[in-house]
Amino acid sequence: MKRTLVDTGIPWLGEIPDNWSLVPLKGVLQERKENNDPIKTDFILSLGVRYGIVPYSEKEGGGNKAKEDCSQYRLAYPGDIVMNSMNIISGSVAISNYFGCVSPVYYMFYPKDATTADARYFCYVFQSKAFQRSLLGLGNGILMKESSNGVFNTVRMRISVNKLKPLILPVPSYEEQQRIVDFLDEKCRYIDSIIEKSRGTIEEYKKLQQAIITQAVTQGLSEEATMKDSELGWIQQIPSHWETIPSKYLFKESTRWREEDDVMLTSSVKYGIISQEEYKRLENVNLVTATKETEKWKHVDPNDFIISLMSFKSGLEISYVTGCITWHYIVLKAAKEICHEYYKWLFKSEAYITAIRRTCNFIRNGQDLRYSNFTQVPLIVPPIDEQRAIAAYVEKKVKHMDALIAQKELYVQELEAYKFSLIYEYVTGKKEVPACQ
Repeated sequence: MKRTLVDTGIPWLGEIPDNWSLVPLKGVLQERKENNDPIKTDFILSLGVRYGIVPYSEKEGGGNKAKEDCSQYRLAYPGDIVMNSMNIISGSVAISNYFGCVSPVYYMFYPKDATTADARYFCYVFQSKAFQRSLLGLGNGILMKESSNGVFNTVRMRISVNKLKPLILPVPSYEEQQRIVDFLDEKCRYIDSIIEKSRGTIEEYKKLQQAIITQAVTQGLSEEATMKDSELGWIQQIPSHWETIPSKYLFKESTRWREEDDVMLTSSVKYGIISQEEYKRLENVNLVTATKETEKWKHVDPNDFIISLMSFKSGLEISYVTGCITWHYIVLKAAKEICHEYYKWLFKSEAYITAIRRTCNFIRNGQDLRYSNFTQVPLIVPPIDEQRAIAAYVEKKVKHMDALIAQKELYVQELEAYKFSLIYEYVTGKKEVPACQ
């Protein structure tokens, strides 16, 4: 028999089955506020949107070093719901399978009555995008945007635990909570496996793309070319008719300051060199526009190359626009006739990025690369006609690979959107898991 749905009057929740209850979070979940002082464990845990709760040593993407003084941490137990107070809105919530200590910015919750509340069910409620959107007015944030699949990225919005506790949650019977959890566990595991395979394919495409770029810009397009030792240190061999040159003789650092009508530019790995206004529009974010010492910003012309804060990871960016860019960056101008598109790809090749990275004595992101770093990596100079041919070849190949990558990324977004929709429909009772499920 089809069950009856009733309107809750809660915008994010909408209708729920008439035999479900509405209970404040604090009515079903208890906050765990157990400090690790005196030390009970030095097993540090980390929470991520994609990977959940894992040992800190398995954390993806690096990050700040964990504190050595574990007494400042809190304790998490197996079965606890763990939330990152700064990233709840982006889905940073998971069930812990470990006993360990976590950052003090994390909240831990567990059922007040384990016979009537399943923590896993409420964790799914917190992972639903509708619930996360409902939190937007509760925190103090820095920067955020919502992607096409409903995921909030670049979010740093702390929500106090006292604002979470009064929030109303849907509460089905304990037996139905378990049916929903078992159903969603199976479905989400299957969807996640497809997503991970697709992400693996994307990474393979990117590696292949990088191999194509590096091969073309350092070896040329002719398989019959005679090779010679480059004597550069960062490339073993190059075609015998290619030349090499100290980079300071091929590119000079520009000393032109900002001009009165220059628009402010930003350097982005995703978009290259674009205006700040265009970046804000494309990314749907707010940037704080500089108002002090802008006279020290550097003028940029089309075909200038920019050494930015991220060049040690993603190479140099070429500009196709006129404007100005922060004084933290280095602006390079060609001192000789070149095909700028060829050097665009050379500066994006894995071989060159590895070489420029070796000139640095730092290990953290965000430190400046200087012109002195750039001049430590000598450059190759193919004949100008070959430069143009290589640039055209790489452009075509990269465009094709980008299309394949974009197709896979769209597929991943669609799968994620379907998964979040599935979670929402079942944790709010809009769809029912059969009792025999």
